[in-house]
Amino acid sequence: MNELIVCVIGCGAMAKNGHGPAYQKYVHAHENVRLAGCCDIDPAKAAFFRDTFGFEKAYTDFDAMLDEIHPTVVCLLSPVTATC
Repeated sequence: MNELIVCVIGCGAMAKNGHGPAYQKYVHAHENVRLAGCCDIDPAKAAFFRDTFGFEKAYTDFDAMLDEIHPTVVCLLSPVTATC
């Protein structure tokens, strides 16, 4: 099976409390999944998310993350007012 390369944009409360634990659980059950990158405009939030949930690298610039990693999946976890 092909590797599933996951990146996350937004490492705030919703990501930390809901999505992060789910990603961590999922990756332990599926060996073809790689938690490659997470991004937040707050570098401390991105670093916390990386360290807590097992992502490989933290970013503050999502364009740089996407250009470097070329993920197969991107999860956007930001408030509706920040997406558009």
